[in-house]
Amino acid sequence: IQVWHSNRNPQLILNYYLDTIAELGHMPLITQSDLGTKNYGIANAQTFLRQRYDPTLQGTLQHRWMRTKKNVMPEITWSQLRCRFTPGFENLLDEGVIEGWYDSADTLQ
Repeated sequence: IQVWHSNRNPQLILNYYLDTIAELGHMPLITQSDLGTKNYGIANAQTFLRQRYDPTLQGTLQHRWMRTKKNVMPEITWSQLRCRFTPGFENLLDEGVIEGWYDSADTLQ
């Protein structure tokens, strides 16, 4: 799993997506997301890659955009998970710094 402090960087999210495709050796037939700008890179990459491997898909969009109303429950769930999970996880990360398991100044760790 790859973790960053925010998902608001479209290039980072796209890199995570492409890394996952490379690691698994395959990609989904179609992707789906809300209309957030962080998702445009995935939508474009998904469409490009699917069309490249299957020329019959030329001119079609290989991504589904969800309306905001359909994304409310997942957003609530993520928010609750974050509020409940984050304090304990941050403590675990702090322990790693204190014990010298990793250097918090090194963003590549």
